[in-house]
Amino acid sequence: MTSQTVTRLLPAATLIFAFACGSSGPSPKTASAQPEESAGQAGVQATTVAQNTDAAKAPEFKVQKLDGSPVTLADYAGKVVIVDFWATWCPPCLKGIPEFGELYNAYKDQGLAILGISVDRAGSGVVQKFVEKNKVPYDIAMATMEVVDAYEVFTGIPTTFVIDRQGKLVDKVIGYQPKSYFENKVKELLALPPA
Repeated sequence: MTSQTVTRLLPAATLIFAFACGSSGPSPKTASAQPEESAGQAGVQATTVAQNTDAAKAPEFKVQKLDGSPVTLADYAGKVVIVDFWATWCPPCLKGIPEFGELYNAYKDQGLAILGISVDRAGSGVVQKFVEKNKVPYDIAMATMEVVDAYEVFTGIPTTFVIDRQGKLVDKVIGYQPKSYFENKVKELLALPPA
């Protein structure tokens, strides 16, 4: 598939996300992480879809970071990786980003990597402005149809995956989860002592 084809198809994929987020478009006031309402609002909890000790290999992908350089899952070999599908117009996504930044800063030297994959249909310029304004410290890339399909991100955003050092997919969470949830998972996978 050519990059022009992906560019034409990506807005359609983002419309799917907008629909899945319960809105008719990317409006911060109406978007939510799940079809009926935002995770973390009105008592709605995020859904942990998979926690598996016999996990399958995480799908390989190739996406472009905001600076245009390619990044693949293989680039993070030997690390614990959090892959977070998000958008600038999604309130539960925005709630989690500073927490992921804190996790990244605390555990990057022990082997944690975080990749945020934006599904914003407005393009990388909007995402770049957001990243600069909010000083997001970890890698951010733009979604392609291939990575969305490979990770089956169809229910809503944020959708977050945790991948262990062996490249196995060990957790998938749809909706917002607090920092402590991911921190416990990261510490376990990095084999760090509990707090």
